[in-house]
Amino acid sequence: MCGYMRLDIVSNEVIREKVEVVFIEDKTKEIRLKLFEHSRRRSENAPVRVSERINLLECRRGKGRPKKS
Repeated sequence: MCGYMRLDIVSNEVIREKVEVVFIEDKTKEIRLKLFEHSRRRSENAPVRVSERINLLECRRGKGRPKKS
């Protein structure tokens, strides 16, 4: 892609700079932030916003694995 072979022993950072590729973690954070901002702009009655107000403290999950019936 950029003229290097495995035998050239070039570090990944050098290749990333040459190809101008960002880290996948940075891209994932950017997309999550965009989605968060998008959901914040929705109305208070939208299903996305209603799920934020659900109180999970009253719900209890059973211990361990569910029994077979």
